[in-house]
Amino acid sequence: MHLFGKPRRESLVAMTESLPPSRHLLLRDINMQERYLIDGGSDLSLFPPRGKAKATGYQLYAANGTTIDTYGQLSVNPNLGLRRDMTWQFVLVDVSHPIIGANFLYHFKAPLSYTPTIKKKFF
Repeated sequence: MHLFGKPRRESLVAMTESLPPSRHLLLRDINMQERYLIDGGSDLSLFPPRGKAKATGYQLYAANGTTIDTYGQLSVNPNLGLRRDMTWQFVLVDVSHPIIGANFLYHFKAPLSYTPTIKKKFF
């Protein structure tokens, strides 16, 4: 089947896992079952270190001014269901979930469509 016109752009569709109290955007890696927090306010993409990691001496600064130790970099290819290679260098820091930051979103031209899932309860 052939279609005429401009090809459709793929976009990331993120759904919240729970409302309320969390309104965080999370995507799940199809292969690794890792949950990625989508944070366009984070300049860098971050990943938690595995095992015992030694600090590099480089530090990042959080929005609130606190310093964050770094433990190197890790090349990751998250499978977010977009049918393309998205290999990226994540900075290793103490975070609970990997964070896809603005650098990743900009590089892969990943527009977001935010669709919260809200379950209605009738009493």
